[in-house]
Formats: sequence, C-alpha cells, structure tokens
Amino acid sequence: MAALASDLPKRPVGFEIIAVTFLIAVAAWNLSHPLERSERRRPPKPNAVGQAVVERIHAAFDPPVSPWVSGLLLGDDSGFSRRWKEIFRRTGTSHLTAVSGTNLGYVYIAALSAARLMPLGRGGRAAFGLACIAFFAALTGGSGSVIRAAAMFGLLALAREALGRPVRPLRALLLAVTVLTAIHPRILTDDRSFQLSALAMFGISALAPPLEATVFRRWPDDARRWAAETVSATLATAPMIAWMSGGFSPVTLIANIAVAAFIAPMMAAGAAAALIGFILPEAASLLGGLLAPFFSLPLLLLRFLSELPLAYLTGARAIAAVLAVEAAVLAAIFIWWRRQGAARMLHAQA
Repeated sequence: MAALASDLPKRPVGFEIIAVTFLIAVAAWNLSHPLERSERRRPPKPNAVGQAVVERIHAAFDPPVSPWVSGLLLGDDSGFSRRWKEIFRRTGTSHLTAVSGTNLGYVYIAALSAARLMPLGRGGRAAFGLACIAFFAALTGGSGSVIRAAAMFGLLALAREALGRPVRPLRALLLAVTVLTAIHPRILTDDRSFQLSALAMFGISALAPPLEATVFRRWPDDARRWAAETVSATLATAPMIAWMSGGFSPVTLIANIAVAAFIAPMMAAGAAAALIGFILPEAASLLGGLLAPFFSLPLLLLRFLSELPLAYLTGARAIAAVLAVEAAVLAAIFIWWRRQGAARMLHAQA
C-alpha cells in the first residue's frame, strides 16, 4: 500500500545483508532437496466460522458476485464457474478471486482507524490491530499470502502504534519473510501464494513512489495512490505468473486498475451482508440485491477485456510482452530519476 511505502534504503545495513544471505541459503537448500508432490501443502480453506460467513454471503448475493465477494473476504472462490475462472485468468486478475495480503491490508487499516476512535493508548491500539489481524488470518485458514501480510502488518502495528517509531515497509517485509522462513523454511520456495504476496509487497514498496511521481503524477491523490500500487504489484508479480501459467495478459494493467477501486467496497459490503445475514437474512438479501448492479460492473468489464483478440498470449509472445511492459515502466522511472538528479544539481549550483 502506497501509504505505507517509502524510498529504498540508501545502502544495505547489517540486517539486510544477513537476512538476504540467510534466505539465499534456505532457497538453495530447498531447491536441492525438493518435496514430493504428496508432501506439498494444500491450499487452506476457511475454518468453520469462515464457512458460515461464506454461506451468508452466498445467501445475500447471486453468482458471479457471491463467489467473488467470498473469495475476496475469505479465499473461497469455489462458486465460480469454469467460464468465469477462465475470464479472470485471461485478464490476469485471478488473484482478485482469492484472499491476499492486500485484503488483510484493508483489514489492518480499518482496524487502526477504528482503534483511534476508541479511548485507547498506543499499546491498546496496537493490541486491537494485532487481534484483528490474527482473527482474520485464522478465519481464512492461513494461506501463505495472509501469513506474510499478517507478520508484516503485525510488525508495523507494534513499531508504529506501540513504540511510535517509523519503519520502512521494505525492512518490515524482509523481517517478516526472514522470520517466517526460519519458522517454516519450505514456505520460501514451495508456497506460491507466499511468493506472489512477497513480490507484490516488494513492488508496492519499491515502485509505487516513483510511479506516483511519474506516470500518475497528474491524477487525483487517491486515484494516483491506488493506481501506482496496482501497477507496482502487477509488474512485480507478472514474470512469476507468466512462468507459472505459461501465459501473459497484455490487458492485465487496465483490468487491475479498473477493478481495484471496487475491492474495498466489496469487502466492506460482503462483511456487512454476512453479519446482517446472521441476524436478519431478509435484510441481507435486500442489501445484496441493491448492490448487485454496482458490483457487476467490473465483472462486465473483465468479460469484455477477456474477449479481445490479444487478451492472452502464450509462449514466446507472452515472454516478449512481459519484457516490453516491464521495460517501459522501468524506463519511465529511470528517466524520472535522472531528471530529479539533474534538477537537484541545478538547484545546488544556483
């Protein structure tokens, strides 16, 4: 999240060097001792309470909105038809059908915003934020991406709320990845959701600030922030997704930017509908019916984009498209960096 992002450290310090060396050593060991297919960790599912929430969501919303909302909230996208799964795959938005670190980021921000309205001190706000993070992680079953995000946002809550100390997101990310790898070494190389989540957060922390200052500098503040975050995360994860799936969607940036604005409202509405559904099922269904047209808009856009002739590329064309997109954005950032350096030199000479 760009609000949490900051510039890269000017130079690596002892912690960064030791942590990176440790991660490289663990990765090398894991790759030299691969797990058998039967030993690999299966994707987690929501626990019993989470399943009850999913049922309330499906009672309030109709498909294809209902599986998307339950996927965003709790990682349960089992209600999607094959057709809709293919649409998300062809537009590079499959991550939007499952809970991720970004979703927990919204929970973290909402929890701290609520805590600041309560008569709590720093320690109380941090404890409340940590409790909400732990509850959400347990509710979803604890996927790799959620575990990574929970560790990172937990560190941020402790540092900023309890201790009142600023912390670089990249350092918090590296610390979270290092601690989790020390606890469960296989998560570093064998958990795809963990890897994609860490890459996405790295992209947001490292690329979002310069993208805000270059490509999206003329956009309104909030739009500039979430557009830069979305593009940064997409760019950071695109090579790995292309390697895993064997394909790349050239419309993925457009699709992700257009849909990103709906994520927070859908999560909030889904949570509200689920809570109301436990008490007044009819009211939850009414809420779902009122919101369905609004939440169907991004689905219609994704379906349109998926039907474009070059919406999804495979083979050599996919590799070329990934490299072209990555090179274009990195070139824009490099040009901005050079101009910033030239401007500072001129200012110093004046």
